[in-house]
Amino acid sequence: MNRKYIIAVLVGVLSAAILVFILELFSHSLYPVDVEEFTKAVNSKDRELFRAFALKQPLGSFISIVLAHGFGLLGGLVISRLIFRRSKLSLYIITAIMLLANTVNFLAMPHPTWFPFADLAFTIIIAFMYISSRKKP
Repeated sequence: MNRKYIIAVLVGVLSAAILVFILELFSHSLYPVDVEEFTKAVNSKDRELFRAFALKQPLGSFISIVLAHGFGLLGGLVISRLIFRRSKLSLYIITAIMLLANTVNFLAMPHPTWFPFADLAFTIIIAFMYISSRKKP
């Protein structure tokens, strides 16, 4: 296996994760979390209290997270493609890893019922549009 290919996958995943992190930080600046209430919910070890806290967050905060996941992945795909252009397989691998990370997030924390569907759909649409627009060299 080509070293450049492996580097493209690793850098693509890492850059996508970093971009998601940065975009989520921006989201939290738009929709700040009440730190005192968050700390109380986390420290209580009461899953229902944490669930109630998470679900009362504004709609915009959830939408901005959906956007962060999709556009973070897009950035990772673009960076990966700049490193290694000969195969689209690296783009599919990066997409699969990021979708798995999103799924772990859904299972670890409570979200509104619509959120996983919107998040996965937007992420897949972004990936499909970018990957299908790339011509094989």
